[in-house]
Amino acid sequence: MDQAYPYTRQYAYQYTFVSDGKERIEKVVIFSSTPIPNLFNMGFGDISSHGSVDDRSNSNSGDLVKVLSTVIQILKDFLHEQQNAKVAFIGSTSIRTSLYERIIRNHYQRFSKEFIVSTLILENGLYREVLFNPASHFQYLSFYIKLKIVTL
Repeated sequence: MDQAYPYTRQYAYQYTFVSDGKERIEKVVIFSSTPIPNLFNMGFGDISSHGSVDDRSNSNSGDLVKVLSTVIQILKDFLHEQQNAKVAFIGSTSIRTSLYERIIRNHYQRFSKEFIVSTLILENGLYREVLFNPASHFQYLSFYIKLKIVTL
């Protein structure tokens, strides 16, 4: 997941880029603050011709790896600027949440060098945030990414 599309920061917490697979599709990544200090929700989707964001669109444009690489680069950019932030995200469908889990699992060795990755699980009727474990078989409900702060 190295190659990414160029992206532009539109506002403090909003980035856009153009997916140029089978067709050109404008995409947006938005970080929204939450009532919890330093916790941001990350939303991602296509920008419709009316200017609204569609987070359920399945464009099948043939460039999924490059699109997700771009989203990861944007996430890195945001977290390097907001070093105390934790970013939460979930797929708009259970299939997308499973896709995000596979990506994190497959690239965990690389992600874990730069990020602390945790997840929300439901265990014995209680919701708990736990560190992501690529060998675990929990059903992950959402994911959290925080920049590892390296101290010398």
